[in-house]
Amino acid sequence: MLMVIGKWDEFRHRMTHTRDIEKEWMKTEETHRVISHPNLQTGVTHGNFGEGTARRVVVPKTSHKQGSIILRMSWALRASFVLRTIFALRALFIVDYGCPP
Repeated sequence: MLMVIGKWDEFRHRMTHTRDIEKEWMKTEETHRVISHPNLQTGVTHGNFGEGTARRVVVPKTSHKQGSIILRMSWALRASFVLRTIFALRALFIVDYGCPP
């Protein structure tokens, strides 16, 4: 899961209820419900793509500029690569052994 929250986005305050997103968001109950890690940091991937537990919060100045869009695309590609790999390995297992793993 990737959260991209623009520091200066017009609806950020209404959606996050924080004054300073970078200092406050990682300490909120909402974030801790989604990312269970003792030392949460923005821009750091917590968890693992292979296990399906990868989580990251990124706070660019705005969420609709080129850098944010590229970040979202690369995250989606990485996540889909892991899923495609898992499905391919399962298919090979079924072909080789004639039963689901």
